[in-house]
Amino acid sequence: MAIQPVGVGVTLTIGEVLDPLNDLVERFSALALLASAALGLQLALGQMVTSLWLSGLLSIAVMMYLITLWHQPQAEDSDRAPLLRTQLWLKILSALLFLRFALIIMLLSTHVLDQAFLVAKQDAAMEGLSNASSSIQQLQDSERTITDVPQPKGFLDRTAQQIRDVFDASDRTLDLKSQLNEVQARIEESVEDIINLIVIFILQTLLLPLAIFWLCTWVLRSYWRRSL
Repeated sequence: MAIQPVGVGVTLTIGEVLDPLNDLVERFSALALLASAALGLQLALGQMVTSLWLSGLLSIAVMMYLITLWHQPQAEDSDRAPLLRTQLWLKILSALLFLRFALIIMLLSTHVLDQAFLVAKQDAAMEGLSNASSSIQQLQDSERTITDVPQPKGFLDRTAQQIRDVFDASDRTLDLKSQLNEVQARIEESVEDIINLIVIFILQTLLLPLAIFWLCTWVLRSYWRRSL
Protein backbone atom coordinates (compact mmCIF):
# COMPACT_ATOMS: atom_id res chain seq x y z
CA MET A 1 0.00 0.00 0.00
CA ALA A 2 1.31 3.44 -0.90
CA ILE A 3 0.99 6.80 0.87
CA GLN A 4 2.12 9.58 -1.44
CA PRO A 5 1.19 13.11 -0.33
CA VAL A 6 2.43 15.67 -2.92
CA GLY A 7 4.38 12.91 -4.67
CA VAL A 8 6.48 11.90 -1.64
CA GLY A 9 5.63 8.87 0.45
CA VAL A 10 6.33 5.30 1.47
CA THR A 11 5.27 1.90 0.15
CA LEU A 12 4.52 -0.90 2.61
CA THR A 13 4.53 -4.38 1.00
CA ILE A 14 2.10 -6.48 3.02
CA GLY A 15 2.23 -9.17 0.32
CA GLU A 16 5.89 -9.87 1.03
CA VAL A 17 5.07 -10.40 4.69
CA LEU A 18 2.21 -12.76 3.91
CA ASP A 19 4.04 -14.81 1.26
CA PRO A 20 5.78 -17.30 3.65
CA LEU A 21 2.53 -17.81 5.52
CA ASN A 22 0.74 -18.43 2.23
CA ASP A 23 3.25 -21.16 1.33
CA LEU A 24 2.75 -22.82 4.70
CA VAL A 25 -1.03 -22.64 4.33
CA GLU A 26 -0.77 -24.42 0.96
CA ARG A 27 1.15 -27.28 2.59
CA PHE A 28 -1.34 -27.34 5.43
CA SER A 29 -4.18 -27.61 2.89
CA ALA A 30 -2.53 -30.69 1.38
CA LEU A 31 -2.25 -32.25 4.83
CA ALA A 32 -5.88 -31.37 5.59
CA LEU A 33 -6.89 -33.17 2.39
CA LEU A 34 -4.93 -36.23 3.50
CA ALA A 35 -6.56 -36.08 6.94
CA SER A 36 -10.01 -35.85 5.34
CA ALA A 37 -9.21 -38.88 3.17
CA ALA A 38 -8.08 -40.82 6.27
CA LEU A 39 -11.30 -39.94 8.09
CA GLY A 40 -13.32 -40.95 5.04
CA LEU A 41 -11.50 -44.29 4.94
CA GLN A 42 -12.25 -44.88 8.61
CA LEU A 43 -15.91 -44.07 7.98
CA ALA A 44 -16.06 -46.50 5.04
CA LEU A 45 -14.41 -49.24 7.13
CA GLY A 46 -16.88 -48.53 9.94
CA GLN A 47 -19.79 -49.07 7.57
CA MET A 48 -18.24 -52.31 6.33
CA VAL A 49 -17.61 -53.85 9.75
CA THR A 50 -21.18 -53.07 10.87
CA SER A 51 -22.80 -54.50 7.75
CA LEU A 52 -25.16 -57.48 7.75
CA TRP A 53 -22.77 -59.79 5.91
CA LEU A 54 -20.13 -59.50 8.60
CA SER A 55 -22.78 -60.06 11.27
CA GLY A 56 -23.87 -63.18 9.36
CA LEU A 57 -20.33 -64.48 9.14
CA LEU A 58 -19.85 -63.80 12.84
CA SER A 59 -23.02 -65.73 13.70
CA ILE A 60 -21.93 -68.68 11.52
CA ALA A 61 -18.50 -68.70 13.16
CA VAL A 62 -20.05 -68.72 16.63
CA MET A 63 -22.34 -71.63 15.75
CA MET A 64 -19.56 -73.66 14.13
CA TYR A 65 -17.27 -73.07 17.08
CA LEU A 66 -19.96 -74.22 19.52
CA ILE A 67 -20.66 -77.31 17.40
CA THR A 68 -17.01 -78.31 17.22
CA LEU A 69 -16.57 -77.54 20.90
CA TRP A 70 -19.51 -79.85 21.67
CA HIS A 71 -17.86 -82.67 19.73
CA GLN A 72 -14.51 -82.40 21.48
CA PRO A 73 -12.62 -85.73 21.56
CA GLN A 74 -12.40 -87.68 24.78
CA ALA A 75 -9.17 -87.95 26.72
CA GLU A 76 -8.54 -91.50 25.48
CA ASP A 77 -9.30 -90.58 21.88
CA SER A 78 -6.16 -90.17 19.79
CA ASP A 79 -7.90 -88.42 16.89
CA ARG A 80 -6.88 -84.75 16.99
CA ALA A 81 -8.94 -83.65 13.97
CA PRO A 82 -11.92 -82.38 16.03
CA LEU A 83 -9.56 -80.44 18.28
CA LEU A 84 -7.89 -78.84 15.28
CA ARG A 85 -11.28 -77.91 13.84
CA THR A 86 -12.25 -76.31 17.14
CA GLN A 87 -9.04 -74.31 17.19
CA LEU A 88 -9.56 -73.28 13.57
CA TRP A 89 -13.08 -71.99 14.20
CA LEU A 90 -11.91 -70.25 17.37
CA LYS A 91 -9.24 -68.51 15.32
CA ILE A 92 -11.79 -67.48 12.68
CA LEU A 93 -14.20 -66.28 15.38
CA SER A 94 -11.53 -64.17 17.10
CA ALA A 95 -10.49 -62.67 13.77
CA LEU A 96 -14.08 -61.69 12.96
CA LEU A 97 -14.52 -60.21 16.43
CA PHE A 98 -11.31 -58.27 15.87
CA LEU A 99 -12.65 -56.87 12.59
CA ARG A 100 -15.96 -56.00 14.23
CA PHE A 101 -14.66 -54.18 17.29
CA ALA A 102 -11.07 -53.08 16.53
CA LEU A 103 -12.21 -50.01 14.58
CA ILE A 104 -14.65 -49.03 17.32
CA ILE A 105 -11.92 -49.36 19.95
CA MET A 106 -9.57 -47.35 17.75
CA LEU A 107 -12.07 -44.50 17.26
CA LEU A 108 -13.08 -44.37 20.93
CA SER A 109 -9.47 -44.44 22.12
CA THR A 110 -8.49 -41.70 19.66
CA HIS A 111 -11.43 -39.58 20.84
CA VAL A 112 -10.48 -40.01 24.51
CA LEU A 113 -6.83 -39.12 23.87
CA ASP A 114 -7.89 -36.19 21.72
CA GLN A 115 -10.16 -34.77 24.42
CA ALA A 116 -7.53 -35.29 27.10
CA PHE A 117 -4.43 -33.91 25.37
CA LEU A 118 -5.11 -32.30 21.98
CA VAL A 119 -8.38 -30.39 21.96
CA ALA A 120 -7.09 -27.52 24.14
CA LYS A 121 -4.06 -26.99 21.89
CA GLN A 122 -6.23 -27.19 18.80
CA ASP A 123 -8.65 -24.55 20.13
CA ALA A 124 -5.74 -22.27 21.09
CA ALA A 125 -4.22 -22.59 17.61
CA MET A 126 -7.55 -21.86 15.92
CA GLU A 127 -8.07 -18.81 18.13
CA GLY A 128 -4.57 -17.55 17.26
CA LEU A 129 -5.27 -17.89 13.54
CA SER A 130 -8.56 -16.05 13.97
CA ASN A 131 -6.81 -13.17 15.76
CA ALA A 132 -4.19 -12.98 13.01
CA SER A 133 -6.91 -12.83 10.38
CA SER A 134 -8.60 -9.99 12.27
CA SER A 135 -5.32 -8.05 12.46
CA ILE A 136 -4.75 -8.40 8.73
CA GLN A 137 -8.31 -7.32 8.00
CA GLN A 138 -7.88 -4.30 10.27
CA LEU A 139 -4.75 -3.29 8.37
CA GLN A 140 -6.59 -3.60 5.08
CA ASP A 141 -9.42 -1.44 6.41
CA SER A 142 -6.92 1.21 7.55
CA GLU A 143 -5.27 1.25 4.12
CA ARG A 144 -8.66 1.55 2.44
CA THR A 145 -9.60 4.46 4.71
CA ILE A 146 -6.43 6.34 3.80
CA THR A 147 -6.54 5.72 0.07
CA ASP A 148 -10.25 6.48 -0.27
CA VAL A 149 -10.13 10.04 1.13
CA PRO A 150 -12.08 12.32 -1.28
CA GLN A 151 -10.01 15.05 -2.96
CA PRO A 152 -11.18 18.70 -2.84
CA LYS A 153 -12.20 20.23 -6.16
CA GLY A 154 -10.98 23.83 -5.80
CA PHE A 155 -7.36 24.89 -6.35
CA LEU A 156 -7.03 26.53 -2.93
CA ASP A 157 -8.74 23.60 -1.26
CA ARG A 158 -6.45 21.12 -2.99
CA THR A 159 -3.39 23.12 -1.98
CA ALA A 160 -4.54 23.28 1.64
CA GLN A 161 -5.27 19.58 1.59
CA GLN A 162 -1.79 18.81 0.23
CA ILE A 163 -0.19 20.93 2.96
CA ARG A 164 -2.18 19.06 5.60
CA ASP A 165 -1.12 15.77 4.00
CA VAL A 166 2.52 16.78 4.28
CA PHE A 167 2.20 17.33 8.03
CA ASP A 168 0.08 14.19 8.54
CA ALA A 169 2.16 11.90 6.33
CA SER A 170 4.74 11.02 8.97
CA ASP A 171 2.08 10.22 11.56
CA ARG A 172 0.14 8.02 9.17
CA THR A 173 3.28 6.30 7.94
CA LEU A 174 4.41 5.48 11.46
CA ASP A 175 0.93 4.24 12.30
CA LEU A 176 0.86 1.92 9.29
CA LYS A 177 4.39 0.74 10.00
CA SER A 178 3.40 -0.13 13.55
CA GLN A 179 0.35 -1.98 12.25
CA LEU A 180 2.52 -3.79 9.73
CA ASN A 181 4.94 -4.80 12.47
CA GLU A 182 2.02 -6.05 14.53
CA VAL A 183 0.74 -8.07 11.59
CA GLN A 184 4.22 -9.51 11.07
CA ALA A 185 4.30 -10.59 14.71
CA ARG A 186 0.84 -12.11 14.29
CA ILE A 187 2.05 -13.99 11.22
CA GLU A 188 4.99 -15.42 13.14
CA GLU A 189 2.56 -16.63 15.78
CA SER A 190 0.31 -18.01 13.03
CA VAL A 191 3.18 -20.08 11.68
CA GLU A 192 3.54 -21.70 15.09
CA ASP A 193 -0.24 -22.22 15.28
CA ILE A 194 -0.32 -23.88 11.87
CA ILE A 195 2.57 -26.16 12.81
CA ASN A 196 0.69 -27.13 15.97
CA LEU A 197 -2.41 -27.90 13.89
CA ILE A 198 -0.32 -30.02 11.52
CA VAL A 199 1.02 -32.04 14.45
CA ILE A 200 -2.48 -32.43 15.91
CA PHE A 201 -3.98 -33.54 12.58
CA ILE A 202 -1.21 -36.09 12.06
CA LEU A 203 -1.79 -37.48 15.55
CA GLN A 204 -5.59 -37.50 15.21
CA THR A 205 -5.89 -39.08 11.79
CA LEU A 206 -2.71 -41.14 11.32
CA LEU A 207 -0.40 -41.87 14.24
CA LEU A 208 -2.90 -42.53 17.03
CA PRO A 209 -5.26 -44.72 14.93
CA LEU A 210 -2.34 -46.73 13.53
CA ALA A 211 -0.79 -47.15 16.97
CA ILE A 212 -4.08 -48.33 18.50
CA PHE A 213 -4.74 -50.65 15.55
CA TRP A 214 -1.26 -52.14 15.93
CA LEU A 215 -1.90 -52.64 19.65
CA CYS A 216 -5.17 -54.46 18.92
CA THR A 217 -3.37 -56.64 16.36
CA TRP A 218 -0.67 -57.45 18.91
CA VAL A 219 -3.31 -58.48 21.45
CA LEU A 220 -4.98 -60.75 18.89
CA ARG A 221 -1.70 -62.43 17.94
CA SER A 222 -0.78 -62.89 21.59
CA TYR A 223 -4.15 -64.53 22.20
CA TRP A 224 -3.61 -66.90 19.28
CA ARG A 225 -0.16 -67.89 20.50
CA ARG A 226 -1.33 -68.61 24.04
CA SER A 227 -4.65 -70.30 23.43
CA LEU A 228 -4.26 -72.09 20.10
